Amino acid sequence: PCLRRGPGDAAVTAPAYPGRAMLARYRERIGRLPLRRRVAALAAIGVGLAVLLTAMAAYATVRVQLTQSVDDNLLDRARAAVSSPLGDPSTLSRIPSDALLAADLRVALLGADNVARSPEGTRSAPPLGEQELAVARGQDDQSVRTAPLDGESYRVVAVPAGRGLALVLGQPTETVDRVLGTLGWVSLVAGLGGIALAAWAGASIARTGLRPVERLTAAAEHVAETGQLDPIDVEGE
Repeated sequence: PCLRRGPGDAAVTAPAYPGRAMLARYRERIGRLPLRRRVAALAAIGVGLAVLLTAMAAYATVRVQLTQSVDDNLLDRARAAVSSPLGDPSTLSRIPSDALLAADLRVALLGADNVARSPEGTRSAPPLGEQELAVARGQDDQSVRTAPLDGESYRVVAVPAGRGLALVLGQPTETVDRVLGTLGWVSLVAGLGGIALAAWAGASIARTGLRPVERLTAAAEHVAETGQLDPIDVEGE
Protein backbone atom coordinates (compact mmCIF):
# COMPACT_ATOMS: atom_id res chain seq x y z
CA PRO A 1 0.00 0.00 0.00
CA CYS A 2 1.08 3.57 -0.70
CA LEU A 3 1.47 6.05 2.14
CA ARG A 4 0.19 9.55 1.51
CA ARG A 5 0.82 12.63 3.56
CA GLY A 6 -2.30 14.30 4.78
CA PRO A 7 -2.83 18.05 5.13
CA GLY A 8 -1.86 18.03 8.78
CA ASP A 9 1.09 15.65 8.55
CA ALA A 10 4.62 16.93 8.95
CA ALA A 11 6.84 16.95 5.92
CA VAL A 12 9.23 14.03 5.69
CA THR A 13 12.77 14.85 4.60
CA ALA A 14 15.46 12.43 3.56
CA PRO A 15 18.34 12.09 6.04
CA ALA A 16 21.37 14.20 5.17
CA TYR A 17 24.75 12.46 4.93
CA PRO A 18 27.77 14.75 5.51
CA GLY A 19 29.98 12.54 3.33
CA ARG A 20 27.58 12.75 0.40
CA ALA A 21 27.32 16.53 0.67
CA MET A 22 31.11 16.87 0.83
CA LEU A 23 31.50 14.61 -2.21
CA ALA A 24 28.97 16.73 -4.11
CA ARG A 25 30.92 19.90 -3.29
CA TYR A 26 34.18 18.31 -4.48
CA ARG A 27 32.54 17.23 -7.71
CA GLU A 28 31.24 20.74 -8.25
CA ARG A 29 34.67 22.26 -7.67
CA ILE A 30 36.33 19.73 -9.98
CA GLY A 31 33.71 20.40 -12.64
CA ARG A 32 34.63 24.10 -12.63
CA LEU A 33 38.30 23.36 -13.39
CA PRO A 34 39.52 23.70 -16.96
CA LEU A 35 39.86 20.45 -18.88
CA ARG A 36 43.66 20.79 -18.97
CA ARG A 37 43.89 20.91 -15.18
CA ARG A 38 41.53 17.97 -14.76
CA VAL A 39 43.54 15.81 -17.16
CA ALA A 40 46.81 16.85 -15.47
CA ALA A 41 45.42 16.10 -12.01
CA LEU A 42 44.13 12.70 -13.11
CA ALA A 43 47.49 11.74 -14.62
CA ALA A 44 49.39 13.00 -11.57
CA ILE A 45 47.15 11.12 -9.13
CA GLY A 46 47.36 7.89 -11.12
CA VAL A 47 51.13 7.87 -11.52
CA GLY A 48 51.75 9.28 -8.05
CA LEU A 49 49.68 6.57 -6.38
CA ALA A 50 51.50 3.90 -8.38
CA VAL A 51 54.89 5.26 -7.26
CA LEU A 52 53.75 5.60 -3.64
CA LEU A 53 52.30 2.09 -3.51
CA THR A 54 55.49 0.68 -5.04
CA ALA A 55 57.60 2.42 -2.38
CA MET A 56 55.33 1.13 0.40
CA ALA A 57 55.44 -2.41 -0.99
CA ALA A 58 59.24 -2.28 -1.19
CA TYR A 59 59.47 -1.06 2.43
CA ALA A 60 57.12 -3.78 3.68
CA THR A 61 59.00 -6.48 1.75
CA VAL A 62 62.40 -5.41 3.09
CA ARG A 63 61.01 -5.16 6.63
CA VAL A 64 59.63 -8.70 6.54
CA GLN A 65 62.77 -10.17 4.98
CA LEU A 66 65.11 -8.36 7.37
CA THR A 67 63.12 -9.44 10.43
CA GLN A 68 62.96 -13.01 9.14
CA SER A 69 66.73 -13.01 8.60
CA VAL A 70 67.35 -11.85 12.18
CA ASP A 71 64.96 -14.49 13.54
CA ASP A 72 66.56 -17.31 11.54
CA ASN A 73 70.03 -16.24 12.66
CA LEU A 74 69.00 -16.12 16.33
CA LEU A 75 67.28 -19.52 16.14
CA ASP A 76 70.34 -21.09 14.51
CA ARG A 77 72.59 -19.65 17.21
CA ALA A 78 70.25 -20.84 19.95
CA ARG A 79 70.09 -24.40 18.59
CA ALA A 80 73.87 -24.46 18.22
CA ALA A 81 74.29 -23.18 21.79
CA VAL A 82 72.11 -25.97 23.18
CA SER A 83 74.75 -28.54 22.23
CA SER A 84 77.53 -26.32 23.61
CA PRO A 85 78.44 -25.54 27.22
CA LEU A 86 75.71 -22.88 27.23
CA GLY A 87 73.17 -25.68 27.56
CA ASP A 88 74.58 -26.67 30.98
CA PRO A 89 73.33 -24.46 33.84
CA SER A 90 76.55 -24.87 35.82
CA THR A 91 78.67 -23.83 32.84
CA LEU A 92 76.41 -20.97 31.86
CA SER A 93 76.93 -19.25 35.20
CA ARG A 94 80.70 -19.16 34.63
CA ILE A 95 80.61 -17.45 31.21
CA PRO A 96 82.02 -13.89 31.41
CA SER A 97 79.41 -11.24 30.78
CA ASP A 98 81.89 -9.39 28.55
CA ALA A 99 81.70 -12.25 26.06
CA LEU A 100 77.95 -11.88 25.84
CA LEU A 101 78.15 -8.11 25.52
CA ALA A 102 80.69 -8.46 22.72
CA ALA A 103 78.23 -10.71 20.88
CA ASP A 104 75.41 -8.20 21.57
CA LEU A 105 73.38 -10.99 23.18
CA ARG A 106 71.49 -11.71 26.36
CA VAL A 107 71.18 -15.38 27.33
CA ALA A 108 69.37 -17.37 30.00
CA LEU A 109 68.29 -20.92 30.79
CA LEU A 110 64.66 -20.91 31.84
CA GLY A 111 63.28 -23.85 33.78
CA ALA A 112 59.77 -25.25 33.77
CA ASP A 113 59.48 -23.94 37.34
CA ASN A 114 59.87 -20.39 35.94
CA VAL A 115 63.34 -20.01 37.45
CA ALA A 116 65.94 -18.50 35.09
CA ARG A 117 69.74 -18.73 35.23
CA SER A 118 71.99 -16.17 33.54
CA PRO A 119 75.72 -15.34 33.91
CA GLU A 120 75.05 -11.93 35.51
CA GLY A 121 71.52 -12.53 36.74
CA THR A 122 68.97 -10.01 35.52
CA ARG A 123 71.75 -7.83 34.08
CA SER A 124 72.47 -10.36 31.31
CA ALA A 125 69.08 -12.05 31.06
CA PRO A 126 66.80 -11.40 28.08
CA PRO A 127 63.10 -10.58 28.45
CA LEU A 128 61.29 -13.65 29.78
CA GLY A 129 57.60 -14.35 29.63
CA GLU A 130 54.86 -16.88 29.01
CA GLN A 131 56.10 -17.74 25.49
CA GLU A 132 59.53 -18.79 26.74
CA LEU A 133 58.01 -20.66 29.69
CA ALA A 134 55.81 -22.65 27.29
CA VAL A 135 58.96 -23.82 25.47
CA ALA A 136 60.60 -24.85 28.76
CA ARG A 137 57.50 -26.86 29.69
CA GLY A 138 57.47 -28.61 26.30
CA GLN A 139 54.25 -26.95 25.16
CA ASP A 140 55.91 -25.25 22.16
CA ASP A 141 58.86 -26.23 19.96
CA GLN A 142 60.16 -22.66 19.84
CA SER A 143 59.10 -19.06 20.36
CA VAL A 144 59.97 -15.81 18.60
CA ARG A 145 58.80 -12.39 19.67
CA THR A 146 59.74 -8.75 20.22
CA ALA A 147 59.79 -7.60 23.85
CA PRO A 148 60.90 -4.45 25.71
CA LEU A 149 63.50 -4.43 28.47
CA ASP A 150 64.90 -1.39 30.28
CA GLY A 151 63.55 0.94 27.58
CA GLU A 152 65.11 -1.07 24.75
CA SER A 153 63.46 -3.40 22.25
CA TYR A 154 64.73 -6.98 21.93
CA ARG A 155 64.09 -9.82 19.53
CA VAL A 156 63.77 -12.89 21.76
CA VAL A 157 63.90 -16.56 20.74
CA ALA A 158 63.63 -19.70 22.87
CA VAL A 159 64.40 -23.34 22.01
CA PRO A 160 64.26 -26.52 24.12
CA ALA A 161 67.50 -27.25 26.02
CA GLY A 162 66.69 -30.56 27.62
CA ARG A 163 63.97 -31.80 29.89
CA GLY A 164 62.26 -28.88 31.60
CA LEU A 165 64.67 -26.27 30.20
CA ALA A 166 64.65 -23.67 27.45
CA LEU A 167 67.59 -21.68 26.15
CA VAL A 168 66.56 -18.06 25.58
CA LEU A 169 68.53 -15.58 23.49
CA GLY A 170 67.77 -11.88 23.17
CA GLN A 171 69.27 -9.39 20.72
CA PRO A 172 68.58 -5.65 20.58
CA THR A 173 66.60 -4.50 17.53
CA GLU A 174 68.37 -1.13 17.43
CA THR A 175 70.35 -1.92 14.26
CA VAL A 176 67.32 -3.29 12.42
CA ASP A 177 65.15 -0.37 13.56
CA ARG A 178 67.78 2.10 12.35
CA VAL A 179 67.96 0.44 8.92
CA LEU A 180 64.17 0.35 8.63
CA GLY A 181 63.92 3.98 9.74
CA THR A 182 66.37 5.06 7.04
CA LEU A 183 64.55 2.95 4.48
CA GLY A 184 61.24 4.48 5.54
CA TRP A 185 62.53 8.02 4.97
CA VAL A 186 64.00 7.04 1.62
CA SER A 187 60.70 5.46 0.59
CA LEU A 188 58.79 8.57 1.68
CA VAL A 189 61.11 10.91 -0.23
CA ALA A 190 60.95 8.65 -3.28
CA GLY A 191 57.16 8.59 -3.10
CA LEU A 192 56.86 12.37 -2.77
CA GLY A 193 59.39 12.84 -5.57
CA GLY A 194 57.40 10.46 -7.75
CA ILE A 195 54.22 12.41 -7.07
CA ALA A 196 55.92 15.70 -7.96
CA LEU A 197 57.35 14.20 -11.14
CA ALA A 198 53.96 12.74 -12.01
CA ALA A 199 52.33 16.15 -11.53
CA TRP A 200 54.86 17.78 -13.86
CA ALA A 201 54.46 15.01 -16.44
CA GLY A 202 50.68 15.17 -16.22
CA ALA A 203 50.69 18.93 -16.77
CA SER A 204 53.02 18.55 -19.77
CA ILE A 205 50.91 15.78 -21.29
CA ALA A 206 47.71 17.73 -20.77
CA ARG A 207 49.20 20.88 -22.24
CA THR A 208 50.50 19.08 -25.34
CA GLY A 209 47.56 16.73 -25.84
CA LEU A 210 44.83 19.33 -25.38
CA ARG A 211 46.42 22.07 -27.46
CA PRO A 212 44.47 21.10 -30.63
CA VAL A 213 41.25 20.93 -28.61
CA GLU A 214 41.87 24.39 -27.19
CA ARG A 215 42.56 25.77 -30.68
CA LEU A 216 39.35 24.20 -31.96
CA THR A 217 37.39 25.63 -29.03
CA ALA A 218 38.85 29.09 -29.62
CA ALA A 219 38.01 28.87 -33.31
CA ALA A 220 34.44 27.78 -32.57
CA GLU A 221 33.99 30.68 -30.16
CA HIS A 222 35.41 33.05 -32.77
CA VAL A 223 32.92 31.79 -35.36
CA ALA A 224 30.06 32.08 -32.89
CA GLU A 225 30.97 35.69 -32.08
CA THR A 226 31.89 37.00 -35.56
CA GLY A 227 30.23 34.61 -37.95
CA GLN A 228 33.49 34.42 -39.95
CA LEU A 229 34.80 31.05 -41.08
CA ASP A 230 38.59 31.30 -41.11
CA PRO A 231 40.65 28.28 -42.21
CA ILE A 232 42.48 26.31 -39.49
CA ASP A 233 45.97 25.03 -40.14
CA VAL A 234 46.21 21.26 -39.83
CA GLU A 235 49.53 19.84 -38.59
CA GLY A 236 50.74 16.24 -38.75
CA GLU A 237 49.44 13.37 -40.81
